[in-house]
Amino acid sequence: MSGEKILTAAARIALSAASHGDFRGFGRTVADLESSGTPVHQAWCVALESMRWSFEPAAARPPTIDGVGRLVGAPLEVREAGARTCAIAERVAIATLDGDRLGDWIRLHAELIDPNDATAEDGDDPALALDSARLWHLLLTGTGPVRPSDEEAKALQDKAARRGAGVQVIEAAVARALVALSHPAIDIAVDLARQALRMAQAEAQPSCEYLAGVTLARVRRYSGRPHLALHILSALGGAAPPFWAGWIGWEILLAGGDPPNDAADFSSPSAKARDDLARLLDTARDGDKAAFAVASSALRSSSAIWPDMTYETDALLSTLDPAGQVIEATASWIRGDTATIPHGLHGVGIPRGVGAEIEGATAFVIGSPSTLGRRFLRPGLTLATSARLLTRESAKLSTAGVRTETGVAALALAGSAGISRQEFFRRVYGFPFVAQRHQAVLDVLCHRARQLVGSSGDVRRYSSDEGADGISRPALALDLRETIVVPDMRCALPAADRVLRALATLGATTASAASDALRMPLRTVQSVLQKLVAEGACSTERDGRHIVYRIEDTTFTQVTPL
Repeated sequence: MSGEKILTAAARIALSAASHGDFRGFGRTVADLESSGTPVHQAWCVALESMRWSFEPAAARPPTIDGVGRLVGAPLEVREAGARTCAIAERVAIATLDGDRLGDWIRLHAELIDPNDATAEDGDDPALALDSARLWHLLLTGTGPVRPSDEEAKALQDKAARRGAGVQVIEAAVARALVALSHPAIDIAVDLARQALRMAQAEAQPSCEYLAGVTLARVRRYSGRPHLALHILSALGGAAPPFWAGWIGWEILLAGGDPPNDAADFSSPSAKARDDLARLLDTARDGDKAAFAVASSALRSSSAIWPDMTYETDALLSTLDPAGQVIEATASWIRGDTATIPHGLHGVGIPRGVGAEIEGATAFVIGSPSTLGRRFLRPGLTLATSARLLTRESAKLSTAGVRTETGVAALALAGSAGISRQEFFRRVYGFPFVAQRHQAVLDVLCHRARQLVGSSGDVRRYSSDEGADGISRPALALDLRETIVVPDMRCALPAADRVLRALATLGATTASAASDALRMPLRTVQSVLQKLVAEGACSTERDGRHIVYRIEDTTFTQVTPL
């Protein structure tokens, strides 16, 4: 083998090792390629520099469209190096959610690739890398019928599996998870994301781990488990290159956390969207309506980089602002027809340093005289400046006030037209009303609701809400004299996530200690912990006669170190 071919082989080996995060001897190979000066070695030098740049932007020169474009029309072995550079740049564009840049690299990639090349080196197929990039470009930019289907992603995954292209198998699996999430088919999305992450860990491909990890965090957030999302994102944030900081930060904010301040952050479309989201949430919590309006406009613009991000922005603005526009995706939640917070926004409403009187409330209902009430997420509380806040503490109620607040919230959502006993009872207690069994409970609840409302209005009751025709009619109504805001505890953080958050705060702890900290029944906490152990979200160990629990997501414990 000639010296030129030996150096080319060394470049291939160095690129493969670097894709796994192994840069030992990397600098010497780059120096040898630079000193050679031949076109093929110069092309491979650019590919190696690009791989270094994808891990450490400040340590190497980034590839440019013009520079790599000069390889179009060159011999195949030169174009192959250029195609691999394109694939690296495409993955960075995906990490930064830069659909425009991704499209530019795809067009160049198509001119460089040999469509008949079916050789996968170390699990990375040059031709399938282009197919994968095209699939992701549709994910980031396509809307409506242009969006990729699960069948398309599954076809790519199967083709990659037949060729032994593990990288493209993982990328297609992650794409399938995001497609499932958009339908939504959340359970399927969780399974696909977990599968993709396990494959990425088995292949020891850091870039695939970051992609699968942030996607798993995203689907965990949508499944109503923002704390599991934060657990994953915390590990990612400490290992992923700066390119990922924008997308990771976006997910952290919507999961109820605060992204770390990182001086090495990379300027990108996703970073701009993250910063605008953080600014919006801050202005909402500050109650600055003028600044909130400006921040809303900025976020609408910066989040347009990805349709899924646009949908989340529209849903967030609709559920944050007590006077905001109601959109189809959030209408049923805002009007009280469902208690499930839409678009994975559960974490946005998680309380931060609030008093015990509204502990656990993630959502509130605002009601005004002669109008239907509407729900909104907790950060928008300070935007409702003219409303009187009603809580169990303000009415000197006991812990039974949780039901009372929920009852007033349900009445406010129904407006002055009122609601039947059956529907009211079902919305507050979650099961059907039987007059012989539940009338006394209902009477007490209505009495407490009057106490809570106080001088702000009155709770009207009718003697019957069912006529001879068997049709239920309004039997309860809230007549308000002023605008009120009341916690709606139906939207409180799920019990499983509350327990996980307690474990994060307390560290390794017993079920009894967690029960005391959460003020939840011990049996409830024990039941939740058993389910979390079965799911792999936490683990157990014995400490003397006690069983101690700690957070442990068996799917995502750490990122492969570089």
